[in-house]
This record gives sequence, structure tokens and C-alpha cells, in this order.
Amino acid sequence: MGQHHMRSRISIGATQTIALVLALIIMGWPALLNGAAFFFPDTQTYLRGAGTAVYEVTGWETDWSDRHELLRKTAENVPIVGDRVDDRLVEQAANSPQELAHPVLLGRSVYYGLLMLPFVSLFGSLGGVFVQAGLAVLVLWITLRALGTGQGRPLAIWVLVATLALAMFTSLPFFVSLLMPDVFTGFAVALGLSALVGWRRLNTFEKVCLVLIACFAAISHSSNVLILSAMLALGLVVRFWCRNVQTVGIMILAIAATSGVVSERVFVEAVVAKLGEPPIRPPFLTARLINEGPGLQLLIEKCPEIGFEACRFRDRMPQDSDSFLWSLKPTEGVFSVESHAVQRRLAEQDSRFAWETFRAYPIKVVQHSAAASVRQLFMIKADIFNLRPSEIGELPPRYAEEVLQSRSAAGEMPMHFFDIGIYLTTLMATGVLLFAVARGQSHEHRVAAILLLGTVLANALIAGALSKPHNRYNARLLWVLPLAAGAIVISSRRNPGARCRNEDN
Repeated sequence: MGQHHMRSRISIGATQTIALVLALIIMGWPALLNGAAFFFPDTQTYLRGAGTAVYEVTGWETDWSDRHELLRKTAENVPIVGDRVDDRLVEQAANSPQELAHPVLLGRSVYYGLLMLPFVSLFGSLGGVFVQAGLAVLVLWITLRALGTGQGRPLAIWVLVATLALAMFTSLPFFVSLLMPDVFTGFAVALGLSALVGWRRLNTFEKVCLVLIACFAAISHSSNVLILSAMLALGLVVRFWCRNVQTVGIMILAIAATSGVVSERVFVEAVVAKLGEPPIRPPFLTARLINEGPGLQLLIEKCPEIGFEACRFRDRMPQDSDSFLWSLKPTEGVFSVESHAVQRRLAEQDSRFAWETFRAYPIKVVQHSAAASVRQLFMIKADIFNLRPSEIGELPPRYAEEVLQSRSAAGEMPMHFFDIGIYLTTLMATGVLLFAVARGQSHEHRVAAILLLGTVLANALIAGALSKPHNRYNARLLWVLPLAAGAIVISSRRNPGARCRNEDN
């Protein structure tokens, strides 16, 4: 009897191991088909920032430390007067033969780059993909466990089933295959939901992994801090209605969001110590408000008296906000083509520009923000996976060669099919979640559906109001909807009588 039990346990363990390995491979199938990871124009900023930081600290030279001299150039030439950067002297230096490098930017997480750098350097771009694939499988495991799935058969089998479904009909495997922190937005939402409604179902290892990945999601991109904060606010509201929202889950979300804020502060202090000046956040609000109209109206009616740096560039407006920020054409771009000092002034005036625009035209700003958020809510295509090499930017030779030989460079990735899949799975999952809210037998599932749908709406509000709407802002997290909907359908059959309790478990 004992030997039979031992063989049974070994057999179950082998089955789970095989299932998880298959899930890992399936999760990265787009990169395997493509022949390389997918790159985005911002990818090189994340990896070069990390490569430069590692080189400065350790002397380890990689393909991604190829521009470390730009950091030295900035550090050596930034003029300091007292405890601050002298803008007038910076302007003079920027126009001298030894032109300054642009300031270090906030919003391109060095922490994400540091996670990816060793794997990408040692194993090529696919190394980074399989780090993200492993984390995705772990997130699925935790989420399914937290939502009550996994009874009756090994949880690894459910993870494999979920992986197959998500890999065939959602954007998840594509964002796993993209060397960008976008996939961590979905991780943050799935794990935030798990902490709020299913924390008590997790074992110690799963709880530790949840906290670590949620915190890393927050430090990998500033938008994830806002999304986690929105989930925290929703959790607090629902907590007063139904005690199925667990107090410890609210604490986890608070810790994760705080870690994002603290990590950014640490980065700022490190840059100041190295360069003598803080990094800057690109003027996203200025660009968006000018593009939408109210900001441009402010410049037309109140410049030059209002004293904004943007007044100097009215002849280049109106422009799309992406052109304002990133275009290198002197007749179109503003932020990226101007000097160090101009960039810094635009960034420092960003919040004041937004406030003055709102104060002058409050109704128009609200109308445009609401319209942008609605547009964002319905933009769900995975439209960044057939970029041409020229759209990605200048990569180190090794990775540029990978991109040139990939299917995506030739526009051959079958994205139309997956766009249809994303629409259909999003619609069906939304229907299931709305039914759970209106008629669901389990209060826990009702709470989970409210939290998840509310977070998707919050994401649209955040992205639409603070940045230009883009498909990827939604596509990167919508895969959580069918995952949660499937878990609710499966687990509701086993726990049909669950009800909201009056005491916190």
C-alpha cells in the first residue's frame, strides 16, 4: 500500500512537471514562431539604461552598455551652481561643440531592464521571453488557486488548460514575447485580484511570490502604481459593502504601490548622486492637452505673457502628442529635438501647464479627457507585433540582426486572427463577469467581477486622461478577463452556496 501511494505521488508530480514545462513553452510560442523576441522603440531605453548602470557600477560591458559614454558626457558637462543646475549655463553648453546628452528620463524603469539584462545578454532576446513566460505561468497558478480552481485534479493541469486557451485567443503570449514591462500590468491586475479575494487559499510560497511579483510590477512602470492604487481604492469601497474583500489584500496592494513610489525615489537619488541633476519625466500632459485642443488654445490666447516654454514652439503646433514628444524632425517635434535645458523646463512646467489649462477651460478639458478615456476603453488590438526595423530604432548589432531575420520584420505575424480572438474573448468574458455581478450565486465571485471590471475602467481613465490612447494600454491586461471568467465558471460549480460573511476571514 505504501509503495503504491509513493508511486502515485511520483506520477502526479511528474504529470504536474510536464504540464508546467509545456505551459512555459506554449506561453512563449509567438517569439518561437517569430524567431526572436518582439522589440518596441522603448525597449532599447530600458535595456541600455540597465546596461549603462551595470557598467558604471561593475565594469561589465555588454551589448547594451554601448552608449555609456553619453552618461559620462552628461555628468562631466552639467554645470552646477550651488546645489542646482544652472539653466543658462546648460543652454550654453548644449549649443557648444560638446553638446550635452539629453537628461535621464523617468518612466523607463531601470529595474525592468536589470531583470532582463543578464538573460538577454547571455541567451539572446529569447532569454528575456522565457523569464516572462515563467512568471506568467506562476501568475496563472496563483490566480487560479486564489479564485478556487484546482480541486478535483492537479492544479498544473488547469494551468496548462488556461495557458492553451489564453495562448490561442488572447494577447497574453504576445506580451510575454515582447521585451517591455507591459506584461507586468496584467500580472499586477491578476495578482491584485488574487490578494483581495483569494489570499487565504494560498500557501506560503504562493503568497511570497504574489507579493514579490506585484511589487516588481509596480517598480517596472509608473502606470502600474496608478492601476494598483485604483484597485486599492476599489477594494476599500467594496470592503464596506462585503467583507469578502480581505484586509490583508488591501495591505498587499498598498505595499506594492508604495514600493513603486519608493523605488522611483531611490532611482532619482542615484541619478542625482551620479550626474548632479535629477531625471525628468517627459511632459505627457502638455503634449496631450496641446494635441486635444485646450492646451493649444491656452498658448494662442495667453503667450508669451503666461511664460511657458511651450510658447516658443507654437509654429510647430498642432501636432500629434507622440510627434510633440518623440519626433526628431525639427519642424514637428519639440521635446526630443530640443536642448537639455529646454527639455528640463518643459518637464518641470508640465503639471503647472495642465493646471493652467484646466483653470482656463475646465469644461473642455473634462470633455476631451472623457472622450479620450472612452476611445481608450474600446482600443484593444495587438497592433505592435509587426513593426518594421526602422520603427523600432537602432539596436545593438546582435539584436538588430535578430529583428531583421524575424517574421515580424516582414509583417508576417498573423495578428488579424488574434485581434478577432481578443474581441471575442473580451466580450464573452465581460458577459460572464456582468452576469456574476447581477445574478452570481457566490458573493466572492460577484466581488471579484466588480473589482476586475472596475480596474479595466480605471485603466482606460488613467491612460486616456494622462496619455494618448493606444491599443496596447488595453491589450496588455485584457487577458485577465477570460482567465478570471473561466475560473469563476469552473469554481462556481463546486461552491454554489458561498455567501458574503459578516466577519473577515
